[in-house]
Amino acid sequence: MVAFALRHGTWLLAGAVFVGLLAPSLAAALRPGLTFYIAALLYFAMLRIPWQAVDTGRWRVVAIVGLWLLLLNPLLAWGVVHALSLPPGWVLPVVLTCAVPPILSAPSLALLLRLDAALLLGCVTTLTLVCPLTLAWVPGWLLGMPLGVAPLDLLLRFGGLVGGTFLAAALTRAWLGNARLERRAAGVEVLGLVMLIAFAIGIMDGVAGVLVTDARRLLSLVALVFAVNLLLQALGLLAFLPFGRRTAASVGFASGNRNLALWVAVLPLEAGSDTMLYVAAAQFPIYLLPALLAPVYARLGRAPKEE
Repeated sequence: MVAFALRHGTWLLAGAVFVGLLAPSLAAALRPGLTFYIAALLYFAMLRIPWQAVDTGRWRVVAIVGLWLLLLNPLLAWGVVHALSLPPGWVLPVVLTCAVPPILSAPSLALLLRLDAALLLGCVTTLTLVCPLTLAWVPGWLLGMPLGVAPLDLLLRFGGLVGGTFLAAALTRAWLGNARLERRAAGVEVLGLVMLIAFAIGIMDGVAGVLVTDARRLLSLVALVFAVNLLLQALGLLAFLPFGRRTAASVGFASGNRNLALWVAVLPLEAGSDTMLYVAAAQFPIYLLPALLAPVYARLGRAPKEE
């Protein structure tokens, strides 16, 4: 059962999105636990990945990835949306897609996709802490939009999430030891997969209703988020090819899959707005593309000695 779950993990995630659509009562029941699922995902990723893998050289790459994701990407997006004259309601969500850090589940998904999970763990933890400062800059300077929450408050909130998870993982590692954790590696990965599935179902709460009442609007946004996700992945891959194919594929994955759920806490968004609907629509590529592109990720993420 464990081997089956790990072998078909990406397809189980893709199916979870549709379970959330077809079983709205289940999605509503799981939605209150979204914050817990996110913290649990990061915790299991920290248990599964050897921390020593994020060495000094990796931290230099993490810093460069941070500049790419949180500073250069928003500037590029701002230029593109204005050059294409996108509808005003789409400008904000597209630019902000490029201003938030990667999804917290990136290290867990990287394990399934054979990407550099240690690098993505460093990126997720570091950039989640740094993003309140950049989010204070992007809405105000690029979009002329005031921030709804003080950057210091956001820093404390995200610091509590990431720092608390880090402390829990450190205590667990000290208690069990690396050898015992390695023997339980498959079980830890399955627990992470369960959290991903619960999150995928819960985040779909309310989307089925929009599909019935305003299908055209939802489907147009779904097409947009797929295009944005794939374009960002391609740009990230190309930009980091000098660092090697595995690093480039990992950064490409992180570039396309961003933690859009942060918007709910960060920005003063109105219910039913294009931006709020964009957050829901963006979950489709986040959960479907890993299954569809798994062979591509596996080939790009293969270590040189496996070639």
